[in-house]
Amino acid sequence: MASVQAPRYREVADALQRQIAAGELGPHDRLESERDIADRFGLSRMTARQALELLARRGLVYRRPGSGTYVSPPRVVHSLERLAGFSEQMRLQGIHPRGRVLEMRTTSEPGAAARRALGLGTGDAAWMVRRLRYGDDEPLLLETFWVPRQVCPKLDPDELADRSLYTVMRGRYGIEPASAETSLEPAALNPADARHLTTRPGSPAILVVRTTRDATGRPIEFARDLYRGDRARFDLTLRA
Repeated sequence: MASVQAPRYREVADALQRQIAAGELGPHDRLESERDIADRFGLSRMTARQALELLARRGLVYRRPGSGTYVSPPRVVHSLERLAGFSEQMRLQGIHPRGRVLEMRTTSEPGAAARRALGLGTGDAAWMVRRLRYGDDEPLLLETFWVPRQVCPKLDPDELADRSLYTVMRGRYGIEPASAETSLEPAALNPADARHLTTRPGSPAILVVRTTRDATGRPIEFARDLYRGDRARFDLTLRA
């Protein structure tokens, strides 16, 4: 049975991907223009455009309107092997973490999902914090989390700008996060979230929903975290 030849644009995309993998093109290097790619491979500009679009869908390049196509930096790895904060995971990869608190307040109406996850009764107060997290000054993660006031009576926005919530819990209250129920699902960024993450509205994201508990099983945090889909990779090892 004769083999089916791959479409021409896929062959070109694969060739450009090999260049990137070999280090011939580094992060943020500009690729050739559609015209130059078409001339080099002997194809139409439309086919060259299709090849670049395929590389963008693979997350290997990003496009700047009016400027060109550039090589994407390697995705940042987030391990699901153990319960670790963003800052710790960044430092393990040699990435400098920092944060910026966008909103922080106490509320007795945290919403049905947070109330249910944290086991809050009517009128029970919780902290609500929205925080932008950076790796080497690049916005990677938009966090929204709720913490019962009875768990952490005091939280400081200046402290949370540069320290993980778990570090604060351990240091100030002697609370050790012990387990987390976590789910991941694809999402698309709305205009406000896309602006914070310096990408376009509708760009792909990964929504991570998490309920964290201490050693006694008490819920201590409910979080909805949005990771940039073009910059995040989640690793998990499964064992029989």
